[in-house]
Amino acid sequence: MGKRKEQDELSSEELDDEVEVKAKPKKPRAPRAKKVAEPSVDELGYNIEPPSLIWKDFGTKPNAKIAAFDLDGTLVEVKSGAQFPKHAGDWRWFNKKVPAKLAEFAEEGYKIVLFTNQGSIKSALGGAAAKKVKGRIDDIAKKLKEEHKLDVPWQVFIAPQMTPGDAMHKPAPGMWQFMLEHCNGGLQPDMKQCFFVGDADGTAGTHSDSDLGFAKAVGITFKAPAEVFGPMEGKASLSAEQRKAAMEAAHSGSGPNAELVLQFEQLSKDTFEAIKRGEGDAFRASAYKKVAEALATFPSKISTDSLKEVGKLKGVGKGSLDKIKKYLECGHIQGEEEAAAAAAEQQQQKETFSKATEAAMQFM
Repeated sequence: MGKRKEQDELSSEELDDEVEVKAKPKKPRAPRAKKVAEPSVDELGYNIEPPSLIWKDFGTKPNAKIAAFDLDGTLVEVKSGAQFPKHAGDWRWFNKKVPAKLAEFAEEGYKIVLFTNQGSIKSALGGAAAKKVKGRIDDIAKKLKEEHKLDVPWQVFIAPQMTPGDAMHKPAPGMWQFMLEHCNGGLQPDMKQCFFVGDADGTAGTHSDSDLGFAKAVGITFKAPAEVFGPMEGKASLSAEQRKAAMEAAHSGSGPNAELVLQFEQLSKDTFEAIKRGEGDAFRASAYKKVAEALATFPSKISTDSLKEVGKLKGVGKGSLDKIKKYLECGHIQGEEEAAAAAAEQQQQKETFSKATEAAMQFM
């Protein structure tokens, strides 16, 4: 009762806050950002190249050796877990090795270059969404220098949301070609010594194969983030596109953990059905669905050896891991006895429904 009372009180406080917020007068809307028609440099030092490129140089020199990277899902993750970062500080390193590894590549004579698609930026290259992305990249550069005491020169190239015929948005090689033509002092790269690191390689759970396609279009070696930096730390952020693509793969049977994913999805559906009968728990039903989506993004077949990495998936907790262990032991997330009981209950429900239907038909 005490816990329920605290929740009720909290709900009342939140409701009061909501009333106060609604009572506040609306702020006048900021004027729409004008589309930039000509190349220019903004107040943050970013070069705007209409219609679909933003770039900035952080002290690099022309180089034939290029170590190229994607941004989100490769060097950093969205800290809040949202699809798009909420503010300039909404990021965390892919893992703690990233800063030192970037410095190591620089010391080995590589030029560090970032090529990133940023779908939150539409056509306004000088708009609020673009400013947020630029501020985030500046914050990463600042942290490298001030917190990690690393002076890592790099160039950053940003492609906004893709438009028909867009040559800049990955997997198109436009950003690479622009870099060579305008930002590398006319020096041609040694393609054998260049590589690109990115997370979008088309495997189960990734939102696309744009990074792999970019590397192929450019003609350089492709590497996954884990190959370069090791395993990701913390819970992985999953975009709506990633979850959708992963579940589609599971439904088609092509995902490496399709059977396990579908069992969690079915458990979610069964729990939602139980709620309709006055039973079940809405929180658990939603949680099972999130677990299914998270597991669908896991790139390899789940085993006892990979449970630690599975536990890093966003939405997968101790209870979910216990069910996964049961699946690995007997082939069902509820265990043999629970699975048999659940199957018997479902059969009983079908028979009850069938009898009720037959009875109803007699009166028709």
